[in-house]
Formats: sequence, C-alpha cells, structure tokens
Amino acid sequence: LNPSQLVFAPSDWNTAKKVSVVAIDNKVVEGKTTVKITPTITAAQDTAYEALNAKAANGDFDVTVQVEDNDIPGLVVTPNSMAIKEGASTTTYNYLLSLRSMPEEGTSVEVAFESPECSELDGLSTVSCPMNALVYDEEVGATFVTATFTTANWNIPQKVVVWYTNNDNVEWRLDGSGNVLDGPGSKIYNIEHVINSADQMYQDLRTTSVLYPYRVVVNVTDDDIPGAVSYTHLRAHETS
Repeated sequence: LNPSQLVFAPSDWNTAKKVSVVAIDNKVVEGKTTVKITPTITAAQDTAYEALNAKAANGDFDVTVQVEDNDIPGLVVTPNSMAIKEGASTTTYNYLLSLRSMPEEGTSVEVAFESPECSELDGLSTVSCPMNALVYDEEVGATFVTATFTTANWNIPQKVVVWYTNNDNVEWRLDGSGNVLDGPGSKIYNIEHVINSADQMYQDLRTTSVLYPYRVVVNVTDDDIPGAVSYTHLRAHETS
C-alpha cells in the first residue's frame, strides 16, 4: 500500500485520497487470489471515530482485491534444437535448463531425460541407445541423471550435455524411397523432459501443458563414410 497511512483534518475530511495497491512479484505460482485490506482507525480526540474501530475489525470497511498471478510453472529450455556430430566429446554440445517460477516452499522439481527414439537416457546406454543426455556440474566435474530444482536454485540454469556414442557403422544414408544420399547420413532424436514434483502445479504440467515434455530436437550427423582401404605397396617373399 502506498501510502500506508492517510491523515484527515477538519480542512480536508471530505477530500478523497488515493491509495495505490501493488502486488509484489514473488515468482511463486499461486493462481488467482483474493486479498482483503482492513483499515485501522485512530482518532484520539474524537470518540465517534475511535468507536468505528470495532466495525473495522468486524470487516465492515474491508476493501477486497483480486490478484492475478503473473507467474506460471514451466521449464525454460535454451536452445530447443541443436546439431551434433557422432563421436564428439561428451561435453562439446549442451543446452541450459531452468524453471519459469519458484516451486512451492519445501518441495523440489526433478527433471529426467527420455527419448521416444530410445530407452531412458542415462549416459550409460551405449548398447540400448547411443544418444545420451546428462546434467553436468562444471564445478565438481560430475554428471547426474536428473536435474533438481528447489526454491534456492529454480532460476539458475543447469547445463545438460548431449552426445552420441561413436561407432564404426555407416548410418542413415537412405531416404524414404530407399535412395542413397550424398554425404554423411543424419538422424533426428528428440530429448524429452520428465517432471516429478510434490508441487502440484509442476506435477500437473504432465497433463495440462501443451509444451510438455519440452522437447529438444537433436540432429545427429554420422562421422563414418563408406569406402575401401587400399594398399599400393606390397612385399612378397619367395619360398622354396
């Protein structure tokens, strides 16, 4: 409230005075809320106005304010598409992940990684799926299978490293008609984010958000090309 107190004197008792009401941006998802402003009346030399305090305490002079929340739950994914090359270092390619708003006090938001083209992406799936995505903590040089956000770090981006495990296979060089493409082949993988949280607003994103599961589109280029190895110099030994 601004100002937080109004003073009326005999000279201006009938002059309306403006009070500005501002809802503080707290970054917490609360939805639409209703707030009541209850005044306190102080008039030491006027018992008639002092007596109005009882009515004020009873809510007779309350001002009801409806507050529209500007905070919405969600993930911030930057960028949401990338091109990578098979066999590159595990920390060459990355994107950043954070929350759009603070989770409820005492809760956390866990984000895991999946791909419809693969099984769960756990950084160890070189057999079931060569595509990998893990949270990378540069300070400790360690990787984690999930990103964890709390009230303390919800708006601090966490780095997710993406890599495609190297192999010696020539892949993805046929188009939909079976024709061989020129140059190295490529394939699209989608990284999806799976949210689990005791904060119901974030948990409900799984069924209410049109953006869920916040896909990152990854275009993987094969580093293997077809060809033959020839030897131009051969040495033979005569045998008896």
